[in-house]
Amino acid sequence: MSERDKIAAWDRLHTARPLSEWTEETGDVLWWAFPIQEPPYVGSPLDLGREIVITLIVMGKQTTITRDIGGWPGYHTHWTPLPSAWMIEGRAIEAGAIGATAFGRPE
Repeated sequence: MSERDKIAAWDRLHTARPLSEWTEETGDVLWWAFPIQEPPYVGSPLDLGREIVITLIVMGKQTTITRDIGGWPGYHTHWTPLPSAWMIEGRAIEAGAIGATAFGRPE
């Protein structure tokens, strides 16, 4: 991989893109809210989470509360792709941190 290709790959992984550029075909990605004050959400806007139903009976009066938990938080505005395991492995091999036999590939 040329130095130019490495820089382009780095840019693809680390350039935050707006929500409007995400499509269903993009799949799961890292979602960011700016300014960054928390770890990214991993997933997609299509994540539904789970519905919970709570029934309370207080002094003979029954109340039912329904809430969605988990799933797409809805406030993230930008995304970056998930890093490629092969790219991470390649960097580790280049740095001498691991041998070239990782992921079952021969040296």
